Amino acid sequence: MVFQRKWAWLLLQAILLVQQNKTTAALEVLEPLFEHIEPMQENVAIRVCLLLMELYLAGSNYAQAASKVSLLHCTLADPQRLPNLYL
Repeated sequence: MVFQRKWAWLLLQAILLVQQNKTTAALEVLEPLFEHIEPMQENVAIRVCLLLMELYLAGSNYAQAASKVSLLHCTLADPQRLPNLYL
């Protein structure tokens, strides 16, 4: 439970950094967060992936963005997981 709150807090921090056009700082928050994506709640994990993908595409890091697309595709391909996305 404590880790779930910490991960959600870090995601919010990254979102605020993106809003302030501090993409490098946001990446510094998101990339270590992504390393611990497996035990995260699914809705937080998907948001981390989407934000990372957006930042990689904005910075022309297409290979890294493609890896996030692949992970999202695997997650979203399972229709039983879809109802959990919006929790």
